[in-house]
Amino acid sequence: MSPYGNGGLNIGSLNNKNLALIGKWWWRFKTESGAFWVKIIKSIYGSNGGLFAVRDSHHSLWGNTWSSIIHERFARLYRLEVDKNVSVKSRLEWNEAKFGWRWNWCSNPRGRTRGELDDLISLLSSSSFDNNRRDSWKWSLSSNGVFNVCKLSALINEESFGSYASSIATERNNLVPKKLEVFVWKAMKRRLPVRIELDKRFIELHSVRCPLCDDDLESVEHSLLFCKHAFEVWDRIYKWWNLGVAGAGDTVGDDGGTVSAGDADGFLLI
Repeated sequence: MSPYGNGGLNIGSLNNKNLALIGKWWWRFKTESGAFWVKIIKSIYGSNGGLFAVRDSHHSLWGNTWSSIIHERFARLYRLEVDKNVSVKSRLEWNEAKFGWRWNWCSNPRGRTRGELDDLISLLSSSSFDNNRRDSWKWSLSSNGVFNVCKLSALINEESFGSYASSIATERNNLVPKKLEVFVWKAMKRRLPVRIELDKRFIELHSVRCPLCDDDLESVEHSLLFCKHAFEVWDRIYKWWNLGVAGAGDTVGDDGGTVSAGDADGFLLI
């Protein structure tokens, strides 16, 4: 699942993709204020859609589906704010040819709350403000400021698999389809659903012999190499690539030599 640079196949994680998709719903809620589904959420959970609901409030969201979409960055500061629907612009004032902040707390920030305030001021100091436009949301991971699931998913994957980085990146040919890469990977890990592997996983079968030739047990090696039907395919490939005649029981290695039939991973070197 990890990226090519981490030694994986860059397939990604379904869990991480789901997190990115959940993030899209949060983005749509903030930017599509006139949408019918947003109005329904607001009618149930309030004007903020429950994004800042506290554990003991009337519209408590803890434990339900919508709560998984919530992301609070300055929760302690929000609790101190007198006007819960205030905009950034209304807290900004122009004084002596420069901008300043006019907060309205119910009590002065202390401790961890003060740390949140420092983080907020640091964030706002790098932002630009325009008195002629309404506040709007911008996605910082995209140059056009629009949310992108793929970019968020890639970022989550990078964070998730960073600690599993391999010292050797996956070497691949861009002409090889991803499905073929996955197939070879499964073959290496003995994850192809051949009868021998299914039997090891206690799946009841009437026989574990090859259903095509019935000459041997249906293993990964037999299915891909040594079954007479598979061998016919390899023989045609050898002729197509002008590699001579495929020898029964032997395969050509990447060093130009041969790999014996007893080598479990020999077919991967063809």
